[in-house]
Amino acid sequence: MKQSRLNPSDLRLRGHRALWEALGPVGFVRFMQQFVCRGDYTREREQWIDSVDLGVQGKSVARPRRTPRRAG
Repeated sequence: MKQSRLNPSDLRLRGHRALWEALGPVGFVRFMQQFVCRGDYTREREQWIDSVDLGVQGKSVARPRRTPRRAG
């Protein structure tokens, strides 16, 4: 079977096998955990955005930082 003719399921299975062989069981699981979606990002983002006071945030961004003077 040619690599370019793999259906998505076969391609995913071959990729998982290659990762398993290259990384071992622990490395494979750690790698795959990077792609696990937990929670509802959209709902959590809306709650977070509603709690941000843009007036306060804007002031902290607009204020220039002071650099300490060097003792001479």
